Amino acid sequence: MRDNFKSNLRDAVGIYRGRVDAVPEREAEWTRLTRDYTKVQAPTLALYATTFFPLDSTDPALVEKLRDFNQNIMVPFRQASMERVRRELRNVTVKQIGDRNHMTIGLQQPDAVAATIREFLLTPPAR
Repeated sequence: MRDNFKSNLRDAVGIYRGRVDAVPEREAEWTRLTRDYTKVQAPTLALYATTFFPLDSTDPALVEKLRDFNQNIMVPFRQASMERVRRELRNVTVKQIGDRNHMTIGLQQPDAVAATIREFLLTPPAR
């Protein structure tokens, strides 16, 4: 699975304009995925990992590309996403889960993530 992921990553991400970015031919796929958060009526828990891709590769060039992608693409994207859900959702709790990436947010230390979800579910909704 990890080898397939690395292969797909290499196909989807490259260095353009001096930085790691989505492959231009696939950029439309990434940008057309929009959500209308204003329609959500229920209290919402939004969980964000602090990094997108795992950085535990033995390939230093890949690690450098992933760090660059995370810092230049994902950090601003995540910040804008958190700001958007706070602005558009009526009753949202936003949590960043440290030391996790997009792929491991629910797999590493699942009890800690479960505790965050449990706390959210047991907290009375704001009125």
